Amino acid sequence: MKTLGAVLAAYQAASGRDAVLWEVRGERPAALLAASRADAPLACAAPDSDVCAWAAQHGADAREVGGKVQPVWLVLAPRPDEHALTGEAAAALDDLVTHVVHLVQRLLRERDGATNELAERYEEISLLYAIGELLGSGASVE
Repeated sequence: MKTLGAVLAAYQAASGRDAVLWEVRGERPAALLAASRADAPLACAAPDSDVCAWAAQHGADAREVGGKVQPVWLVLAPRPDEHALTGEAAAALDDLVTHVVHLVQRLLRERDGATNELAERYEEISLLYAIGELLGSGASVE
């Protein structure tokens, strides 16, 4: 998703930390939804179903931002030592990106649902027009 990737890229520019978004799909390995950059180390190897343990092995911070049916995890890479953002400001930025990713993801799901519903209604209206044309062409005025 380009939108989530843009959010993560902006976070990476502000914090110096890479961020990736993984979706857990049952027993299969997690699927990468977005990354702050294509060559982010945390985007290269898919975690198993336990994203928290996988993130801890890589020294990263995992935060759940998705739904309960298909959990989505925001994984934040370790903070570089040379970056100026530290302490409370860094923690606030991490919390902000977690909240923003959750909201953007929810809005994208709502948009996709509305788009699908609109497409279904369009098909129904087209079918009604086609039925009307068939009924109208079969009977003559005489």
